[in-house]
Amino acid sequence: MTNVLPSNDMQAVLRTARARFLLVGGIAFACAGFGSCLALIPALFMVAAPEDGVPQRPEVAQQEVAHREAISHTRAMLAELAPLAKERRSFHEALTTALTAQPDEVEIASVAYRSSDTGGVIVLTGTASGRESVNAYREALSDSGAFESVSVPVAALVGALAGNFTITLSGAF
Repeated sequence: MTNVLPSNDMQAVLRTARARFLLVGGIAFACAGFGSCLALIPALFMVAAPEDGVPQRPEVAQQEVAHREAISHTRAMLAELAPLAKERRSFHEALTTALTAQPDEVEIASVAYRSSDTGGVIVLTGTASGRESVNAYREALSDSGAFESVSVPVAALVGALAGNFTITLSGAF
């Protein structure tokens, strides 16, 4: 088959087709850019919006203010109580100190713990081979410096309880 259009007309037709192709491509890219801009508009409003965001109902705003006040109050209380918490030892540390000072002749049967605002009290109950063992245990606990007071009933120290004893330890734990 032969081309029926002369070469000058053929070039004019190709130029027209090329111009249409560029026009349609340009319009397509312009539409894509416009669509991208539309997709970014909500992000622009979110960035440009004030810190508080969307206006809230008055009761929700009041609850939020109350919640923030409660948080600031709690932070202030924690700041005040932090030094007190650092001064007190934990119950676990105190009990570990008491049990590591225990001589071989002493057997602990039970441990009781009470806590109060001023400190804690640990009560150790057990049996010992003799009054000397109970006295040695009491002295070891007193010498450890971990307890404010170490008390043993006199009956246990004189051997009147047949080896049974109760030691009361008090301190800041």
